[in-house]
Amino acid sequence: MIAYIDEFKTNVTWLPQIPAHWELKKIDALFTERKTKVSDKDYAPLSVTKKGILPQLGYAAKSSDRDNRKLVKIGDFVINSRSDRKGSCGISKFTGSVSLINIVLTPRSELNNDFIHYLLRNYHFSEEYYRNGRGIVADLWTTRYSEMKTILLPIPPRKEQDQIVRFLNWKVSKINKLISIRRREIQELEELKRSRISSLVMGQSYKNQKCTDIRWVFSIPKVWNEKPLVQFAYEQSVKNTGMIEENLLSLSHGKIIKKKY
Repeated sequence: MIAYIDEFKTNVTWLPQIPAHWELKKIDALFTERKTKVSDKDYAPLSVTKKGILPQLGYAAKSSDRDNRKLVKIGDFVINSRSDRKGSCGISKFTGSVSLINIVLTPRSELNNDFIHYLLRNYHFSEEYYRNGRGIVADLWTTRYSEMKTILLPIPPRKEQDQIVRFLNWKVSKINKLISIRRREIQELEELKRSRISSLVMGQSYKNQKCTDIRWVFSIPKVWNEKPLVQFAYEQSVKNTGMIEENLLSLSHGKIIKKKY
């Protein structure tokens, strides 16, 4: 792990101190803004999400103005300018197009794109980015490039950027493996729970079984009986013609079964 002994204090709110040999640089010194307008007929639409830049999601809201979008190229950094999408940003691995509410930046050659991806997806940068914005209320808060470009970023030497990226990639890979293991364990426990419940409800834990005439139940305990549902419940057919809104349910299809007393 990388450790630093010599550090100096800064006057930057979100960066109280950085290693002494690092530089502080403004965003407009590190990136150029890409403002090229394109159509999603020529450049596939992309979604700017909290997981990074992805091919447009099926459930994503789609702009009606398909010919008025921003060009994104592989290696560009894209960030959503709206506060309600806080944290939606990343370096793009795709060439495509995004809606105009996004800011598209091209990193200069001395930067490691993966380092920029980690740095600008950092929680503290996200807070600083939106602190520089403006709006009437929180849900309508927007940060423009003119307000973003003066934000200072900590920039280590290129070799150190590469070293940091290798370490973070290794660490993220370990975390993702642990998450995958936990997800499998949760899935297996859910399957075990469903199996146990089904076994008990269906009487499969009993040793002495008998076959049934029920299509969805192959066998039941010998001490159990088979009875039609009509002996225990009946269909509720009373109509709510007055549209009384007390305990009102909405059913497009189906029946309401009421227990017999």
